[in-house]
Amino acid sequence: MKQIKFLSVILTLTIMSCSSVPETNQLCYDLVEDLGKQYLKEKLYSGSCYTVYPGNDEAIDEIRSYRKGIMHGVWAKYYQNGQLTYVGNAKNGEINGYYKYYRENGLLAEEGRMKLGYKDRVWKYYDLSGNLEKKELHKNQSLVDETYTNPAIRSRIND
Repeated sequence: MKQIKFLSVILTLTIMSCSSVPETNQLCYDLVEDLGKQYLKEKLYSGSCYTVYPGNDEAIDEIRSYRKGIMHGVWAKYYQNGQLTYVGNAKNGEINGYYKYYRENGLLAEEGRMKLGYKDRVWKYYDLSGNLEKKELHKNQSLVDETYTNPAIRSRIND
């Protein structure tokens, strides 16, 4: 029993660390792009940086992560009110892994996995109240199936 509790704690911490937005004090504006790679002081940049909204140096617009000058790690964007807009992961220059998109009021709007920059597997979409509205199944960069869970929408589509 202790072993199961230990494994569940480790799994929870791993999931939390993969989706948490890194803290950074490096402005992305200091980076220089050359041939699709990011450099800082003439060296390939590894780490996270942030941008701000024009005219407001305190409102973070986006956090980006790089490894050896290429998109790698957590990327996140914020609304001007500070609410998270989306959070996802990049791997070797492509959007990969779990992705979440939020409404300006903080409610989850959609979530799913990305693979090589494309939607993959099951994607879930939520209505303005936060209720599951639709599920999509993606495979090989294509939409394979979709199911509407909202009865009102389902009846309109079936008509």
